[in-house]
Amino acid sequence: MNSVNSLIGSNFKIEQFTHKVMINHAESRVELFLETLEKVTITWPGHSRVFNKGELIHTENSHKYTVESIGELLNQAGFKTTQIWTDPKKYFAVIYAE
Repeated sequence: MNSVNSLIGSNFKIEQFTHKVMINHAESRVELFLETLEKVTITWPGHSRVFNKGELIHTENSHKYTVESIGELLNQAGFKTTQIWTDPKKYFAVIYAE
């Protein structure tokens, strides 16, 4: 948050937030949020926003793909998969496509 504060001149205080993670199975992604621990007013030059306790700020989506689904996306984009390397449990993959 310090980098956000220095970039836009805001007053985020990290101790007023906690991280919250939600798994969205329907979209095959992990969604990350900041959740306010108390009522907070964030200001930046010329603006302010009140966040109530428990309010969420959506910060990131981490999309999860199977080898098959990423292959399908690559094919739709005009790529041909030529090599796939995975760990033994297929949790991670490195895919070379042309």
